Amino acid sequence: MKFRGTLLIIVTLCLAGCKKEKIIETKIVPAPGKGVSIKVDQVINDSTVVVKWTKYAGKGFKKYVLTRAAKVIVNGKLEMVNFPGKEYTNADELTYEDRDMPYARQIIYNLMLITDHINTSAFATTIHIRTTAYAEVKFNDVQINRTAKRFYLSHSGSGSITAYDYAAGKVLKSVEVDRAIGYIATAAFEGKPEVYVPTNDGWLLILDGETLEQKDRIYVGGYNVSSVLAVDGKLIVSSSDRTYSSTGEQGIKIYNRAGKVLLGVTGYYHNTRLLYLEGSNYDLIDMTTNMIPVRLSAYWISADGVPQQKFHGYSAEVDPAILKSFPGGGRFITSSAGTVFNRQLDYIKSITEPNSLRYSDFEFNESGSLIYGAVQNQPKVSELSYADNSVLRTFTTKLIPYRIFRDGSQLLVINREESDYNAPSALFVEKIKL
Repeated sequence: MKFRGTLLIIVTLCLAGCKKEKIIETKIVPAPGKGVSIKVDQVINDSTVVVKWTKYAGKGFKKYVLTRAAKVIVNGKLEMVNFPGKEYTNADELTYEDRDMPYARQIIYNLMLITDHINTSAFATTIHIRTTAYAEVKFNDVQINRTAKRFYLSHSGSGSITAYDYAAGKVLKSVEVDRAIGYIATAAFEGKPEVYVPTNDGWLLILDGETLEQKDRIYVGGYNVSSVLAVDGKLIVSSSDRTYSSTGEQGIKIYNRAGKVLLGVTGYYHNTRLLYLEGSNYDLIDMTTNMIPVRLSAYWISADGVPQQKFHGYSAEVDPAILKSFPGGGRFITSSAGTVFNRQLDYIKSITEPNSLRYSDFEFNESGSLIYGAVQNQPKVSELSYADNSVLRTFTTKLIPYRIFRDGSQLLVINREESDYNAPSALFVEKIKL
């Protein structure tokens, strides 16, 4: 097919968020009175829209050519795909009903006007935002609130936090706290969900888990609060505050959530990520986020929030960005190699032996005899036997998995694009029946 005239290329707009359907209309006029414009005229349902364009008023009409483009999943990755076009040789044909829209966030409709006259061809475009498709969210970490059936996705650099209802499959709310943040936590307080947000200016923000509005805050001190845990009415934070030690030790503070009262301090280093050892009283470990090699420490805390014991441990292949407790709190796993330690910080093994896969996150069955690993750079999740590291089953995912959680008998897989982590990413949540 030959096109005469000048083709003007419109760079599509990247739109994010979870709002009502939006219609973007553009108009290009190559010569006075001889332009065309296009828009989504009607949204019939989730997968059907009517596209309408203006009639060409000039002479020498040959045809309209309508094409579609969308970013869709191809072999585990999101790629921009151009779909076959449709030609209209009658100048009075001005509508197209799309009953088979691609599963994409944006469907781009391009209209080419072809005429017999030089310099009277035109190109117009409109973008339909399909809000019931996947969301676009800026995030680099995720916390789960199983009671509320929500994910809280956070982005450390921008301070953005997004609440996602994984039962309904939709974004509920997004906010930005206008400063860099650390590793967040979520828990229930007085029967309602809350989100705890450590900031880089010494504060711990307490957000309403429903609205994400700030309802309270605690001044922790120091120039940074890097991590927080919410355990049975206690808030445990890692800070750079040196009030209790000029060397930076005792930067971990334990608060009572109800009265925001400081109960105790402990710690070795500041700028650490905390991990609660599930099933224990208030036992936890932490890893430094700003030191090489990473320093690993453990802390035993009483039910009153008073530190009882602390000690250093092994610092083999560890990664504070990949860190999960086994059920029961007797072991924890870290790094893409799946390095396993016991609660005394003794190295046990790496689950990449004998398989050579690397992982971005882990989850477990109730007893910890099975490990689920989100495979790096491949669209799949592996089920491994803890006893011998053998891969028992493999679950294929739409995109490369980023974080995984278990809720009862289902595995929740959070997929995201392999893209700039400082930019919004397509968000897919898949549910795998175990």
